[in-house]
Amino acid sequence: RVLFPAIRAAADGRTDFPFGSITNPIRMMMTEHDRAGELLAELRAAACGYIVPADACDSYRSLYERLEALELDTHVHVHKENHVLFPAAVRLADD
Repeated sequence: RVLFPAIRAAADGRTDFPFGSITNPIRMMMTEHDRAGELLAELRAAACGYIVPADACDSYRSLYERLEALELDTHVHVHKENHVLFPAAVRLADD
């Protein structure tokens, strides 16, 4: 509701925002990303690293596979935003 419309506005040439610098909502989003990483690490620990017991049923295996995929997808998403999108948005807003 805040950051992505601001990025779109910065792409259109806008540089002034009611929240100050575009780095302010980016910093908030990066804090949320850090927390998501912490939660995923807690989930991995609670699930014993997604190691499926030998006697687990197919549903158990499927759950762990999907949880691990969710973790990977989330890390890829966060990496793209933190290291590609956000630096580009800052450059747009600074120009």
